[in-house]
Amino acid sequence: MSKNKKGETNKIGTLATTGKGLGFVTIEGFDEDIMIQQGQLNCALNGDTVEIELLPRAGKRVEARVVKIVARKKTTFVGTVVRVGDKNSATPLYDLITDDTKCYVNFAITNTDFPDLTHETKAQIEMEPWTDPTVQPRGKITEVFGSAGTHRAEMGAIIAGAGFDQSFPREVDAAAEKLRANYEAEVEKERKVRKDFSNVLTFTIDPYDAKDFDDALSYQKLPNGMHEIGVHIADVSHFVRPGTALDDEAYRRATSVYLVDRTIPMLPEALSNDICSLKPNVPRLTFSAVFTLDDDALVRGKWFGCTIINSAKRFTYESAQEVLDHPGNDQKFGPVLTKMNKFAKLLNERRMKRGAISFENDREVKFELDAEGKPIGLIKKERTDSHKLIEEFMLLANRSVAEYGTSLSTSADAKHTPERPMVFVYRNHDLPNVDKVMNLKEFLASLGHKLHIKGKKLRAEELNDVMRSAGDDPALAALIEKSILRSMSKAVYSTKNIGHYGLAFEQYTNFTSPIRRYPDVMVHRLLFQYLEGKAPAKEELKAYEERCLHSSVREREAMHAEWDSIKYKQSEYLATHIGDTYEAVITSVADWGMYVETIEELCEGLVSVRDMTDDFYEHHEKAYALVGQKKKKRYRVGDTLKVKVKSTDIAKKQVNFMLA
Repeated sequence: MSKNKKGETNKIGTLATTGKGLGFVTIEGFDEDIMIQQGQLNCALNGDTVEIELLPRAGKRVEARVVKIVARKKTTFVGTVVRVGDKNSATPLYDLITDDTKCYVNFAITNTDFPDLTHETKAQIEMEPWTDPTVQPRGKITEVFGSAGTHRAEMGAIIAGAGFDQSFPREVDAAAEKLRANYEAEVEKERKVRKDFSNVLTFTIDPYDAKDFDDALSYQKLPNGMHEIGVHIADVSHFVRPGTALDDEAYRRATSVYLVDRTIPMLPEALSNDICSLKPNVPRLTFSAVFTLDDDALVRGKWFGCTIINSAKRFTYESAQEVLDHPGNDQKFGPVLTKMNKFAKLLNERRMKRGAISFENDREVKFELDAEGKPIGLIKKERTDSHKLIEEFMLLANRSVAEYGTSLSTSADAKHTPERPMVFVYRNHDLPNVDKVMNLKEFLASLGHKLHIKGKKLRAEELNDVMRSAGDDPALAALIEKSILRSMSKAVYSTKNIGHYGLAFEQYTNFTSPIRRYPDVMVHRLLFQYLEGKAPAKEELKAYEERCLHSSVREREAMHAEWDSIKYKQSEYLATHIGDTYEAVITSVADWGMYVETIEELCEGLVSVRDMTDDFYEHHEKAYALVGQKKKKRYRVGDTLKVKVKSTDIAKKQVNFMLA
C-alpha cells in the first residue's frame, strides 16, 4: 500500500457509486463514508476494491481520490445497446447503457459486426481494460439476448446480469446423465448399507409448480406409544463429489435462482428434477434426521444417517391444506397430517417462547403469464397450516443437525488432531445494528406504535407485540413487518457460530435443501464425515470459510435477480392498466414524492409531488410525512389511499402513480 505526500498510508476499501458518478468508501475509524467526486474516481466502478488517498479537508465531509483499483468486482455488464453518432453512417456506432443503476458510464461497443445487433438490443459485454478516465470505457459483446422489452430478452439479461448461466457446461451435463443412467444399479448397491424407510409412510409437500423435491416427511407410531417423524433430505452429496466438474459448477452457482417464469437450477436437470428429486413411488437415496416425539412434541430421541425412502404421495401445499381442513376425506393421510400439524403448532409455540420473531404477513404474489410471457393476472399466495407444518419440521432438522454436527465435530470420537481441526457450517443471523434499531423505534413511533428497547437491544417479544398491534389491518401489518426486516442483519453462512437471532437458536444450519443450496451440500459432507468418525484435513478449514462467504454473496445476487424479475413483471403488468385505480399503502416519503404499494397486487411505485397539484407539499422527515403548505393535508407512511396508474417505464422497472 502506498503513502501520500505527507507520508500517510492510503486506505483500502470497497467503492459504492451512484448512477450520477458520486462515490463512497467506508473505512474503519471514520464516522461516515468518505466521499469521492466523479473526477476523482480514476476509472473505478461500483463494487471495486480501491486504494484511496484522503484529500485536504475543504468542507464538512471527508473526501478522497482513487489512487489505484486493487480489484474489479466485475468486468461483464448487461444492458441495452443504443445507436449513437451519425444515424446515416454506413458504419454504425453503438453504446451499451447498463441495467446496473449504480454504473455511471456507458460502454462503447467494439465488435459492431456481432450478429443480430440493432438499436435497443439487450446484450452482455466483456469490459476491456480501462485506465484513462478521459476516454470512454469500451466493451466487446459476448451475448445478445434479443430486442429490449421482450420477455425472453429481459429475463435473459436479468439472469446474466446477476452472474448466472441458463445452461450448463457440456461436461457437467454429461456427468449428470451418466449418474442418471447408472441410478438403478446405485440404488441396489446402497440398499445394503442404508437404513431402509421404504415401508414407512412418507410424503412430500411442495408448491404446485415445483419440480425439485428436496425434502420428505415420514410418520409412524412406535410400539411404546411414541411418534417417529423422519425428515428425509435428498442425498445430493452422494452424487456430487468434491473435485468433480459437477461440484465445481454447483459451487460456482452456489444456489438456484427463482424468477417469475423459470428456475435456474444449481444442478443439472438430470439431478435436480430427476434422480435427486424425491418423487413419489420411486426409490430415492436420502440423508435423514429422524426424531422420536412424545405426545407433547418433545424430542425424546434423534438419529442421523443415510437412508432410502419411497414417497407414497406428492402433495401440493393446497392439496395438503385440503386434507388438514377435511381430514375425514382421506383415511390414509388425514390422521397423519392432523397429528403432524398438532406437533408443528407445539414446536412453533415453544420456539416463540424462546424468543423467535414471528413473521406472519410474508404475502407473495405470483404472476399468471401468457404464451409469450406477458403477465395477464396475479395470484396471491397465503401462508397456511400446510406451509407452517413443513417449516417447523425443517427448522427442527436444521437446528438439530447444527447441534449434533457440532457435538460430533468436537467429540473425542472424531479423532481430532491439529492437522484435522473441528469445522462446521452455520447459518448465522447477528443482532440488529444499534443505529438501525433506534431508526426503527423512531419509525414505528411515527405509526403510533411504541417499541420498548432495553439497553439498545431489540427483544423478539417487543417486535412480536408491535406486529400484533396492527390488528386486522393487513396493509399496516405488512408495512411494520417490512420495516422490521429492513432493520435486521442479513443472515450469512460461516464456519464461526454466533447463533440465529431471528429464530432464537444458539446454533443453526441449512441441511434441508441441497438441491438448491450449496451450503447444505457442505453440511451433508461434514456430517457424514463426523458420523464415520473422521474429520476434514486442516487445509480444508480455510476452504470451507471461503465457500461460506462465496455462498452468501451468491445468495444475495440470486435474490436481487428474483426481485428484478418481479419488478419487471409488475411494471409490465401495470402498463396494461393505465388509469386503473388501486388501494395502496404509503411505504416511504421523500422530497420528490411518496412511494406506495398496492395492497392486493403488492406493486410499488411513486406518486410524484409534481402530480399533487392541490397544494405545495413539503417533506417532514421526522414525521415521515408529506404536508401541504396551505391546507396542511398530511400524507404519512402507513396511510392507505387510492391511486391510479399514471405511467410505467418497463425498461427501468418503474411505476408512476397519481392520486385517484
